[in-house]
Amino acid sequence: MIDTQPRKPEGAPGSKGGEYDFRHRGPSGTLESESKMTIMNPPISELHTYDEHLSWFLNAEIPAEVFSNVDFVYGQHREQQIQNDVDELVMGLDSDAEWLAAIKEFEKKPLGRIDAERLFQTKKMEFRQQVIDGNEHPELHPARQEAVIRAGLASQYCAALPDEDKEKLRATDFVLGNEGTVSVREIVAKYETYIWIRQAMTVSDLRNVAATDRLADLVSTQNELMQRLLTEQAG
Repeated sequence: MIDTQPRKPEGAPGSKGGEYDFRHRGPSGTLESESKMTIMNPPISELHTYDEHLSWFLNAEIPAEVFSNVDFVYGQHREQQIQNDVDELVMGLDSDAEWLAAIKEFEKKPLGRIDAERLFQTKKMEFRQQVIDGNEHPELHPARQEAVIRAGLASQYCAALPDEDKEKLRATDFVLGNEGTVSVREIVAKYETYIWIRQAMTVSDLRNVAATDRLADLVSTQNELMQRLLTEQAG
């Protein structure tokens, strides 16, 4: 793992103190920073070196809305990944001789199809718990959000850096809550930030947007049903 440059005092990004310490977030939810830009709009053309790149992403303001959006967007991503893994395990039942035999026995009994469906739903819940317990798609605790945002975006936008600086950045350690120091590369892989993090970079409340979209879909469906009913009555 490549070490970062000496800090004054020493410390990994995300830790308290040190050259790369996060700026203090004031009571208004803003970040007291030398940068006038938010982390949503990195000046990539101005960040030519490892030091410039890392310093900017550590000190840029993170709007309060971004934290909320990260919680929502990552939550959706995590749920989809869990469901994908569950679906894969369910598909495996088609070639599980023991499972197929059990279902066949259920279906021989009165109300057997209902019992078989209950058994299937129970199996799906067991698979879901198995996936969650495996921790391949971990929850993103609020105490870890800032480090994940800063490390994830620093990695996301590092393509223009020289190869040596890109590798140095990906090997840089951040403090990730009670997990201790974790490299940028490990954070990106663990939380799959390359898939979802840009979607969260907006001041629009994505949770409310999604709720509004669901409500609009519901109203549209109800209107279609009502129109169909009126048409049938008129006929």
